[in-house]
Amino acid sequence: MKSRMQQVLAIVVAAAVARAAWAQLGHDVPRMTYVPEPTASASKTEGADGALGNALVEAMNADASLKGSKLTVQPENGKVTITGVTMTAAQKKEAVGIAEAKVGAGNVIDAIRNSDV
Repeated sequence: MKSRMQQVLAIVVAAAVARAAWAQLGHDVPRMTYVPEPTASASKTEGADGALGNALVEAMNADASLKGSKLTVQPENGKVTITGVTMTAAQKKEAVGIAEAKVGAGNVIDAIRNSDV
């Protein structure tokens, strides 16, 4: 009889604890906030090369179709090497197109990999 009473008491206590825990679930759970990461960054940010790199980075970061890509723009003496990864071949083509529009087709070295392969 005594063990039966202990079992009932244990069940009642467990139910009370579970109810208290359940009541707190929706109220005190901290919300995660994520900072959007830029699509592109420049290896140089100063001088003439830095200005070119920054202009390309701004153009790439403003292009919503490149979302999910991670690119690095490396300007050197008027030429640009773009490295990194895109999600699709279309994103790779768009990133290279942005660079070619700014510096000319012969001045862009495409070292981008796409994860579509």
